[in-house]
Amino acid sequence: MKRLTQLTLAVVLSLTLITPVLSTPEAAPLLQDTAAQIVLQAPSTARVGELVRLDASESSADSFKWLLVPESVDFEVYAEGQKAVFSARSPGEYLFIVAVAKEGSVDVVTWLLRVIGPPDKPDPEDNITAHVVYWLWNLQVSDESKIALADNFDRIADMGLGEPKEWIYETSRSNREVLADEYAIWKPFLQKIGAQLEQMATSGQLTTPEEHATVWRQIAEGLRKG
Repeated sequence: MKRLTQLTLAVVLSLTLITPVLSTPEAAPLLQDTAAQIVLQAPSTARVGELVRLDASESSADSFKWLLVPESVDFEVYAEGQKAVFSARSPGEYLFIVAVAKEGSVDVVTWLLRVIGPPDKPDPEDNITAHVVYWLWNLQVSDESKIALADNFDRIADMGLGEPKEWIYETSRSNREVLADEYAIWKPFLQKIGAQLEQMATSGQLTTPEEHATVWRQIAEGLRKG
């Protein structure tokens, strides 16, 4: 906390201004013409290697100052201080300190970004939920399509299907329908699921309707977690 206070104070003093007016990026009031005020658009979570964009261009300010704790060579400010980009090489918490000045006033905001790393590679004996989460890590798909696919696996699990071929047919048919234009992007992931299901069936772990329903729900759970 002492380190943070010193850094924040250093930002303010570097602008040679006094009396900071604190605000939060979530609920900024109407901007005043003569008062400095920050309006910051930024995500609160990101993945390792993901390009994070921070945008303060709608702020009321004549000058900007940014600090990142801990420091990183992968942090760059541009557009005359109004915007910044960052990419983390390791998981953890990264604190952005933004200060702006305008006509004798100053505003300071801190923003915490939590960066998560890839999930651990599942063991072969882990259930399919862990495998689904792992396979999803590098898949660039929309959250909407993840939810839609999860809902579809849950729907099929509740259909009361019998023979394994019925499960495979309905899953293949409806996945194409649900994913529509995104099906091509999802195809490598679905092929991994298919290979895992085939392996489970060969080893006798996927034979009854009850076992199919359990596994289909596990797939849906992984899709929502991933």
